[in-house]
Amino acid sequence: MARHFDCPWLGWAVVLTDEPPEILPDHVDLLARAVEEPDLVLRSATWDRALLVVRRYHRHRGSMYTVVVVSTGAERVPRSWIVTAYVSRDLPKGVVEWRRS
Repeated sequence: MARHFDCPWLGWAVVLTDEPPEILPDHVDLLARAVEEPDLVLRSATWDRALLVVRRYHRHRGSMYTVVVVSTGAERVPRSWIVTAYVSRDLPKGVVEWRRS
């Protein structure tokens, strides 16, 4: 069953299909928080139809980032889905489209 997460930056919900990204099922809470309360939204440096929705969190050994790759399709229409999600020590590369102030 697909799950929907509201993405305030896009202005519509992002769909997580039954094909789970690498971050699931143990960290769906990190994925949801990244989409619903992003710190940064980047246009992917490698795929122009993808946004990288990023949320930073702190671990005992420094900062980590939850990165959710969201496909926006050819046109920005209210239909987007999660391609994959992962946790990284490094901020991904891409063009900044939005940053939390």
